[in-house]
Amino acid sequence: MAQRGDHNKPGHLLRLEKLAIKTGRSCTVAGELEYARTVLQKAADYNGLLQTLQANLPSEELDACKRLETEYLILRLVLAWKEDRLDVADYTYEKLLGCQNPNDPVSAENLADSCFEIGKDLTAKKNFSLAPKWLERAYESINTQNLEQLSREAIELRLTISQALVRAYLNTNTADGFQKAEDHVRYIESGFGDKLVVLLLRLELLLSSPAEVFDSNAYASVLRRMISSLDISDSSFNLMIHHIRKLDDKSPSLGSSVLDEFIVSRVLPTQHDPWVERAVVLRTQMATTHRETLETIQALSTIFDRLVWKRVDASFSQGELDITEKWCHDRGMASDCLRHISEASSDDPQYLYACCVDAQEAEDKLCAIEALRQLIQKCECSCPEAVNLPALLRIVIRLQTSLMNDQVQAQADGLHSLIEDLCQVFEGVVTAIQRDPRDKEGNKLFTVQELDWFCKNAYNLGLKNIRIWQPRQNIRILQCCLSIISKYPQDIPAQAADDLSLRAMFCHFLMATTLIALARSEDNVEAQLQDYLMMRNHIKGFDTELEARLDTLDEVSKDDLQMKLSTLLVFDFEGAIFLYSMLRKIINEIFLLEKFDNEKLAKYLRCLLKVMLASDPEHPLKIMEDICRLVKQCAESQQPIPPQEVEWFTTTAFNHGVDLYGVNEDELSKQWIAHALTLAHYHQDGGDLERELQKRQISLNWDSE
Repeated sequence: MAQRGDHNKPGHLLRLEKLAIKTGRSCTVAGELEYARTVLQKAADYNGLLQTLQANLPSEELDACKRLETEYLILRLVLAWKEDRLDVADYTYEKLLGCQNPNDPVSAENLADSCFEIGKDLTAKKNFSLAPKWLERAYESINTQNLEQLSREAIELRLTISQALVRAYLNTNTADGFQKAEDHVRYIESGFGDKLVVLLLRLELLLSSPAEVFDSNAYASVLRRMISSLDISDSSFNLMIHHIRKLDDKSPSLGSSVLDEFIVSRVLPTQHDPWVERAVVLRTQMATTHRETLETIQALSTIFDRLVWKRVDASFSQGELDITEKWCHDRGMASDCLRHISEASSDDPQYLYACCVDAQEAEDKLCAIEALRQLIQKCECSCPEAVNLPALLRIVIRLQTSLMNDQVQAQADGLHSLIEDLCQVFEGVVTAIQRDPRDKEGNKLFTVQELDWFCKNAYNLGLKNIRIWQPRQNIRILQCCLSIISKYPQDIPAQAADDLSLRAMFCHFLMATTLIALARSEDNVEAQLQDYLMMRNHIKGFDTELEARLDTLDEVSKDDLQMKLSTLLVFDFEGAIFLYSMLRKIINEIFLLEKFDNEKLAKYLRCLLKVMLASDPEHPLKIMEDICRLVKQCAESQQPIPPQEVEWFTTTAFNHGVDLYGVNEDELSKQWIAHALTLAHYHQDGGDLERELQKRQISLNWDSE
């Protein structure tokens, strides 16, 4: 052990204390508490010596000293808990509050994790009086930090602590505990929105209320939020069925209503027979177990109608027309309508309009829509000249929009499914426009006037329903608008082109802001990466449109759009950093594999370089350094990087160096050109590429005035 004296330098003492803390942590984890206590006493001695030297310590060593003192006290806290001395743990915690650096996220995360383990252990031991106190300390420690400085694991820990804390409050079985649980759930709802774990906490809270005051409407509302937000899988399907059964026990009518929405909007579209069968059997049981009313019979009838139409779609798509006709026997009007139109050989579209009129007179818009959609499919496959396809699509969109508005006003179930159908029709419009259908005289069916109608309606639907539809539905409809804009001819009037450009910019802006919100709340890393990539593409689209139209804008519009661009560029930087970190992690993991695929690794590096090339110079430069190192190492092995990849890296580096030269970034330009020449040296072409680049390098006069 170090003794007091001038020879005890701060650096030596810091290393000794750090070693003692590390050893003490290992002993504590291994359950060797006696050894841990002895080693931590050594750490305390070193800390005491450092305390006497603090007045003369430089700021860097002073920070290290305080950080080690915090780590020591956290470990003391854990040791006291392990020894079942919670009074000592309390004392140590209070001491920690006095010395902990409030701006140190690592220490805050360690303290939160330790307090969480204590609270979790007390809960397991049914010590419901003390468990909330330690879980509150855990949450307070991590919640005081800036979320942007916390690791991903720390953010997940924050949510895990919240779950445990709510349950600990409820376990107290007191009115005060219930109120605290309610307040905490409301607080995390404001931060996390419709995350599944938050919604499940809300359900748990509602189930904990006394039976006589159980809020069935609130429970149903949470389930509807779950239906809208969850990704359907075997586990999520079972979870929904479990909670719908619980709601059915409390309120049969609401249970049936929620199950209907689940079946129509999420289960039927999957066409996964086991899920459909289980959900429909449960729905039938619920209808027959409870007292029947006109409303329950009508609701059940609607579900079976939907099932019938799903079978009609399946039979029709497989060409089984006899079976299709038998399935449609209870919806004779739709079957007759479809048969009469499909059998008509005339070019006159009056038969189509007659079908719509008949269906609307019967007040069955859904029937008319289904028949017309099947007719569209038939016309596209076999007789495109039989009807005016754009007119047919406009009729379907008008009917669907009318039906959707009826559902919105009545706040009825099944709205999600109707919106999905409407998005699919617009996506079908885009596909049809891309095929460029023409009449017998060779004239385009989708004229500029038709493009105007579909483009404006897609844009207006997205804008009008931005707060009603789900975010991904808004993205789909606005993407349709952008796709239609891209199909306008080049010779349209200048004013029309300016209007389309402005509409495209607003689409890009709305989609980018929606995508960043989705990316921030997404748990699935693959989906999160895709959201950030799409967001960056739309930001680039906005920037390109704005740059092209900047000279034609008035000052007010110019200021507004440039302000929007500045907001988007902040989002773009966030996306670039996230994509860089994630792709970097993937590449590092591939590189560490014993038998990694050089070609696949090169492709990942190409993607990473493309993503980061426009960001801060240091990031793409680091990637290029790694690429050079990799190409050199692999060239000396039996698995060199494929020549086409080396050539792409080489030309990209050289061209980027030339671009930097053009904006007088001479030092950066030199580095990129040097990397290009290094890569060219390892290109297996007999030195041709290297010699060509050396010739071009001579023309670059760096540092010249």
